[in-house]
Amino acid sequence: MEKRAMPEDQFPHLVCEYRAPKLAQKIMLDENALPTLNPSVQRIAVIGDTGCRIRGTRVQNCNDPTTWPLKSILEEIASRSPDLVFHVGDYLYRTSECPDQEKCGGSPFGDTYKSWSVDWLDPADNLFTRVPFVFLRGNHENCGRGDKGWFRYFEAGSVPSNCPAVTLQWIASVDGLDLISFDSSAGPAPQSSPDLSNV
Repeated sequence: MEKRAMPEDQFPHLVCEYRAPKLAQKIMLDENALPTLNPSVQRIAVIGDTGCRIRGTRVQNCNDPTTWPLKSILEEIASRSPDLVFHVGDYLYRTSECPDQEKCGGSPFGDTYKSWSVDWLDPADNLFTRVPFVFLRGNHENCGRGDKGWFRYFEAGSVPSNCPAVTLQWIASVDGLDLISFDSSAGPAPQSSPDLSNV
């Protein structure tokens, strides 16, 4: 493995990466087999907007699995044995200190390892060991919001010294399935209209 990101104040762990050959069928980490891509992708799960909202006075009950059901959603995905999971962005929702002890007291917040852990890394840990993922950048991973965690853990390219508003597109093909990723996370979000629905 190669070093990807060195420890720093809010992200205290070394992050390493391994760039596997295309369609590698066996990848081991220590003595554990990592999930690899099925050469014939049949089942794809798509998720997004997975964090628990803590932003000013807008507070979701992060301690109640009925109001923040991420864990049960991920268990349902696992039970269906997908070949691939897409996360379409918006991992980090804990952007300010929790004002409600019952709903989220003591929760970490901001673009830190602890926030990324409780909002995404820990809930998804079991699924990470079972199925390969494609991670995409959402507007919650924009510069100044959740970019540090995004670039440390999930961006396909290297970790930049300065946060780019837009990252390079990429294309991958697997058994006739073409994947085209382009970063629109910093683009404006126009209001819905009949004109837009016909695009």
